[in-house]
Amino acid sequence: MKKNIITITPTNEKNDNLFTVYPAIDFIPDWYRLSPSQEPGTKSELNTRLVRSTSTYKKCTPFQDAMTIGYIVCTSADIEVVDIEGQKMFLWKSNRVLVSPHASWQTNGFVIPKGYSEITNKFVNEFSIRTPKGISTLFVNPLNRHDLPFLSINGVVDTDSFDMDINFPFIIRDSFTGIIPKGTPIVQLIPFERKRWSRKYEKYDPVKRQKSSDKFNSIIKRAYKNLYWVRKEYT
Repeated sequence: MKKNIITITPTNEKNDNLFTVYPAIDFIPDWYRLSPSQEPGTKSELNTRLVRSTSTYKKCTPFQDAMTIGYIVCTSADIEVVDIEGQKMFLWKSNRVLVSPHASWQTNGFVIPKGYSEITNKFVNEFSIRTPKGISTLFVNPLNRHDLPFLSINGVVDTDSFDMDINFPFIIRDSFTGIIPKGTPIVQLIPFERKRWSRKYEKYDPVKRQKSSDKFNSIIKRAYKNLYWVRKEYT
């Protein structure tokens, strides 16, 4: 199978050895690793009284896939967030620019989630990102990472033709002050092939539905992963 290559190039000479783009699978958080994989007090895969699965979200393959698909861009140095008279300031010791302001008029009308600052800033990206012809990149806040003290704004870029650096707008939590450590994931990169899609509606087919149900229920442990799942590889 032909392997697609995502190319990351420093935007200037001083960033030549400062790579901060890694496979997303390298950024599994501690809270996920420490979460229980089974309902408390149970030892079997099925609840003996209710005959249902005792697995928690930790065994949910779609949840895992979302967190490990694509690549992560992480911070290249510590960033301190301080509050001065109600305004958030971003400080760092590095001689590079890590965060820059986003003009307020550019986000007029954008709905800010409750609990986040109305001021939008940008994580300054120190690389350009290129993909093969016909492949764009979805840039999203790291998936399922609601523990982060900021929310990166989502976007899609045709990275097979656009070869400039792409900065990452974000909003910070109102309640957060402190240090965003070096190596913190700030955005998830998910390359995808551009294709034309159309909808099609089908009538309910009870025979087909029963066949699918029988297949899924024939396996007790991790039926989706064992019967349907396909490995995704990002190196």
